[in-house]
Amino acid sequence: MTTVKYFCHKTPTVTVMFLDEFIINVFCLADDFYITLLQKPLRQRGTVPKLSNSEVITMELVGEWCGLYRDTAI
Repeated sequence: MTTVKYFCHKTPTVTVMFLDEFIINVFCLADDFYITLLQKPLRQRGTVPKLSNSEVITMELVGEWCGLYRDTAI
């Protein structure tokens, strides 16, 4: 399994966790922040999207963390 290094600002150590666990943690944080910060959805018109806004934000955040700077690489 792939692992990532995760640094928490509360503890001065670097923790290593599995990538799928990291993605789940990032999704939970992104979903909580999305719900509290945005009162209305970002997308309001068009067809119903297959991914939620929180899922798209998570994909972008994890991709950037892993060094994938282009959408095609993610």
